[in-house]
Amino acid sequence: MINNYISYSINSVVMKIVAHCNLRCDYCYRNINSNENRINIMDISLVKKSISEYVACTPNINKPLVMVWHGGEPLIAGIEYFEKILKIQKELGHDRKFVNIIQTNATLIDEKWSNFIKNNNITVGVSLDGPKEFNDLHRKNAAGNSSFEMTKKGLESLKRVKKEFSAICVINNKNYNESARFLDFFVNLGTSVVDFIPCFDYNLKYTLENNHYEFFMKTIYDYWMKNHKNNIKIRFLQDVIKKIVCTFKNKSCYVECKLSDMCGRNIAILDNGDIYACACLTPIKNMKLGNINNLSLKDLTNTNAFKNMVDEYNDVNKKCLSCEVKKICATGCLNRRLSQYNPTKLDHFCEARRNIIKHIENSLPKYFPIQLKRGIKL
Repeated sequence: MINNYISYSINSVVMKIVAHCNLRCDYCYRNINSNENRINIMDISLVKKSISEYVACTPNINKPLVMVWHGGEPLIAGIEYFEKILKIQKELGHDRKFVNIIQTNATLIDEKWSNFIKNNNITVGVSLDGPKEFNDLHRKNAAGNSSFEMTKKGLESLKRVKKEFSAICVINNKNYNESARFLDFFVNLGTSVVDFIPCFDYNLKYTLENNHYEFFMKTIYDYWMKNHKNNIKIRFLQDVIKKIVCTFKNKSCYVECKLSDMCGRNIAILDNGDIYACACLTPIKNMKLGNINNLSLKDLTNTNAFKNMVDEYNDVNKKCLSCEVKKICATGCLNRRLSQYNPTKLDHFCEARRNIIKHIENSLPKYFPIQLKRGIKL
């Protein structure tokens, strides 16, 4: 068994409040029918119910309540909707600290949105696939044209009010060999943190090849260390370094879910109230854990659906358990090793992840000689 889930708790709640998007990214995992005239936005009563449940199941008053506002495109809901959210948090939180994160394509951000985000201390994550020619490969608007300038305009608005933003960038088989251009682009854009995500879909149509992922991450790591390690953070690589050091010191440390040893701590709630262990699992109907209308988050772990998810998480290829980088990799992403799609029960990017981690392990004396002597602090 990888994890018995005795110490399970919720780290964040991803609120997928809008089942609609103004873009038509062809690799989108949500599979939203964008041709529907009706735009589904989560009823504010469901938002209130979700916030109430999250507060109730997190008794540690010193632990921040992290809520990620997601879609589709969450800004479609409008500023007044988000004003209601903040009011509900204040009403139900009883002085608890909320961390609000909006994951957006930024195309709807204007001066009014920028000031609202800035004034309410909302963290912004932007979906952008790098320079225009790469972003335009898959991220088109509703008319099938480039969305790049719309996103860039939104980011310029944020920059005018001095609001930082992070980025999620999807790497595919047509842009994997341009790592230096990618990193220079995000540094010049003023991005504080970037996370490079390998393109993946269950039918493998757009999925990044293992050797392409390995090549990209190794080359961007080396370029980052030599040129930009003080200018920008690369989330996955930063977490790999952190986990290597913590494992060496026999200490635990917080890392994002892709290197965590427990799936399901960043739950997702859809616009209709359906609950999933992870936003990435929302297309898989048999991975649904329940509905916020009739399931208390306090009782989540007692459901058969949750126990089935835990069984699926622990059902991994035995080769994975004896792998030399298992303590760092933590068996990979459950979404990419679901047995119904992947009979090997190994993360689809298993080989690439192993070689990327080993590459970083071997590089640490070169890039952090002084820090290693004193003990790296990340």
